[in-house]
Amino acid sequence: MTTSALRHASARGGMMEARFQALAAGLDASPLGCCLFGSDGQPFYLNRALIRLIGGSEDSLSGSGGADSLAALAAFLDEPLAAVLRAGGTATLDWKGGPSSADGRPRTLRLSLSPVAGGQAGARGALCVASDITPQKETEEALGLLFRQNPVPMWVYDRETLRFLAVNDAAVMAYGWSREEFLRMTILDIREPSEREQVRAAVTAPRQAYQISQNWRHVDAKGSERIVDVLSHLLVFAGRDAVLVTIWDVTDRVRVEEALRESEENHRHAIELSPQIAWVADEKGALITISPRWSRLLAMTEDEVLEMGRLSVVHPDDRAEVLRHWRRSLVSGEPVDLEARFRLADGEYRWFRSRATARRDAAGRIIRWYGMDEDIHDHRLALEALRESEEFARGVVESSVVCIKVLDLSGRLLFMNKAGETLMEIEDSSRLHGKDWLAALPAEMAAKARQAVEAARAGDAGNFTGFCPTVRGRPKWWDVIVSPVRNAAGAVVRLLVVSQDITERRQAEQQIAYLAYHDPLTGLPNRRLFQEDIKRLFAEKQDGQILALYYLDLDHFKGINDVLGHTAGDCLLQQVANRLGAGHGKGCKVYRLGGDEFALLQTGLTTAEEAAGTARHLLALLDEDYNLEGQLVAAGTSIGLALAPEHGETPESLIRNADIALYHAKSGGRGTFRFFERSMEAAARRKQMLKAGLRTALQRGELSLHFQPLVDLRSGRVTCLETLLRWHHPVHGHVSPAEFIPLAEESGLIIRIGEWILRGACAEAAQWPEPVNVAINLSAVQFRDPGLLSTLAETLKLSGLPPGRVELEITESTLLQDDQANIATLEALRGLGVRIALDDFGTGFSSLGYLLRIPFDKIKIDRSFIAGLPGRVESNAVISAVVSMGRSLSLSVTAEGVESAEQLAALRQLGCTEGQGYLFSRPVPAAKVAALLRQPPFA
Repeated sequence: MTTSALRHASARGGMMEARFQALAAGLDASPLGCCLFGSDGQPFYLNRALIRLIGGSEDSLSGSGGADSLAALAAFLDEPLAAVLRAGGTATLDWKGGPSSADGRPRTLRLSLSPVAGGQAGARGALCVASDITPQKETEEALGLLFRQNPVPMWVYDRETLRFLAVNDAAVMAYGWSREEFLRMTILDIREPSEREQVRAAVTAPRQAYQISQNWRHVDAKGSERIVDVLSHLLVFAGRDAVLVTIWDVTDRVRVEEALRESEENHRHAIELSPQIAWVADEKGALITISPRWSRLLAMTEDEVLEMGRLSVVHPDDRAEVLRHWRRSLVSGEPVDLEARFRLADGEYRWFRSRATARRDAAGRIIRWYGMDEDIHDHRLALEALRESEEFARGVVESSVVCIKVLDLSGRLLFMNKAGETLMEIEDSSRLHGKDWLAALPAEMAAKARQAVEAARAGDAGNFTGFCPTVRGRPKWWDVIVSPVRNAAGAVVRLLVVSQDITERRQAEQQIAYLAYHDPLTGLPNRRLFQEDIKRLFAEKQDGQILALYYLDLDHFKGINDVLGHTAGDCLLQQVANRLGAGHGKGCKVYRLGGDEFALLQTGLTTAEEAAGTARHLLALLDEDYNLEGQLVAAGTSIGLALAPEHGETPESLIRNADIALYHAKSGGRGTFRFFERSMEAAARRKQMLKAGLRTALQRGELSLHFQPLVDLRSGRVTCLETLLRWHHPVHGHVSPAEFIPLAEESGLIIRIGEWILRGACAEAAQWPEPVNVAINLSAVQFRDPGLLSTLAETLKLSGLPPGRVELEITESTLLQDDQANIATLEALRGLGVRIALDDFGTGFSSLGYLLRIPFDKIKIDRSFIAGLPGRVESNAVISAVVSMGRSLSLSVTAEGVESAEQLAALRQLGCTEGQGYLFSRPVPAAKVAALLRQPPFA
């Protein structure tokens, strides 16, 4: 059937009704494809645009499959057309069954159906409008493909429910959840719980359509943290308000930035040790920091240098050129490389070469300038002198402190100055004239020198750094500049080689690198190298091999350091390091971890007994006396020993378990070693649990005060009650003060607990029926607390207790250091009116001079001396001497730990003033003190 016939024939063979004829006339000129269907669902009119879309020609539908396409179109529209003819309404469908486009790609048509009413007879029909949406569909498919296959993680989430609506393959691979798991999650599931409310608020807050967020913290399926930058766009997805998110993982970058910050200290040392002058300027060229060497050269403080800037000391003749260079570089960002004269402290000018490069941010903006000033005065003078005249140049060159050589264009030596001969340890350089300079250099340096020579021959300067020993074999490093020497016509006729000895600078750089991994006091490898070595040894360890870790801690270092001073303490550490370095076993490496802590790593062991033998050897080695400035001192050590893999399969677990073993060695009496045992972990856990429980013990009412009487040995009456702290743990029951008091001091809780004891003891004493004194122990931490005096004054005021009834007991070990500060504190306490007792007398390291300078009220003899009574001669002698000294100084003398009648009789005979111990009474709760005081005097 021809197109013309189809376009003008009715489905029944008659002429179209007039209304349809008018509609057809209008549709024929439409750029959209149009087709009219009769009430029977058969097409009876197609416009030219539709014929072209389905592949027909103006004359016939048979060409290019047009008739087939029309039939396929009619079949595709069969059901929706029937619905439109039957019920009215409209329908829109996408048809992919159309013919291919000219380039062979499948074509997609969008079809819109709408009813058309007939004339008087009421005949009905339908209009189908077709448009080619193939490019739109291809664009949508391309965007979908770009989303799915993008190597960067991307997803779409619902702004209302926060659920994931779509996730690409890169996100699935990066985060570890499957796509199905993702689509059951919300964006809150990939954030830390503490951040979820913040995320929810940010999503619902007003925002721009395009937004960038930095350093967000995500969690993947394994629970690992990821630090990411986020680019988000608002869009409508599947009819929902949504957000398209693109993720960049910046975790490594952030970690690198943290590592860079850790290296700042090393960088500072490098700047200070460098013979060159390093500096940093802001984006406008203003100085931020500069090497201290520059301040010394100018005889100014660093602040003065930073305030004045470098331009203020530039020679007036050079200032304009310097400004021109800087202004150009500040605009363009290109590196700075210029030479200028600077005025030094003596008023003289010297030539310096200034080089600087810019650092930019992510947006390409300059944020810093990093520069280096190098003193090239001698080099510059040499070059200028050579240009003026050969003879004058020789004089300048000979006066230079750097090695200067002149070569011909073939590289043969023509001249070397005296400084060069001295630096190279050459007696007469004339014998080297005519020799190839490159041939005399080591191979590595010769390769660099050859490139510099070629550059100089071409008219440019070449610069390099290399190693070349002197003729006598002395190792030296050189900074070498090879420059062209031109004649009057500008042709290169000679090569000038200026070599500066930078051996000291290289050694300084090596020293900096050495210090990064070694302890400066002892020269031993430090904790940083220890961590790297133990990780390496674990990586290299093979099955059947044992790796031993020895943790060492000096037993009496603090006392020695406090009594003899830090210089003696440093000397002790150096001697320990020397002994360990010379006396450790085969396969051992020694480290100083800090303070008085050392470590040894030993490889090549096959049994634990071998490690025990090494530990015994180390104990014996360090048990010998040390000579500290002419004074012999004993300082043993304790060792914690852990073996891999038995005691730890990772470096971290081995270190932890060696530390636990060391703790048990020290708490077990010191001067010994302990292997790690699994039972020790329980003790370590108990320590941590007690430390944690101690933090809330006050609030829970687990701490209580007990009191033990001090008795006048002549009258038998109670003269004082010592305050003692007790802790009843809800799980562990009674915990010994010897166990929890050190934990309180270690954690700093002793200050708060001590204030509670002070207030409670004074409040209780104020209620006692007898005006006896109350003794309160002060720990070393409390004694040095700046708030002690104000707390005590406030407590006395609130309790109403007379200050003279309060006795503060201070141990000798508290007074080991800060002599003047201790005296000032003791005098201030005395100024409040309280009494001072020196506790545990005879067990510490303090000087007896304290007894002369500080007006103590009482001396308490340690129980270790009382235990020897009455039979031990030494105990009698010591107690007799202390009593005699107390009598001479008008001090009361109290004996601690009196447990038998024989001890009491001996103390009375020796003239001791007071006694305290189980013979009189055990410590009693506060509620029983009144009954204790009403008892008759002790016999």
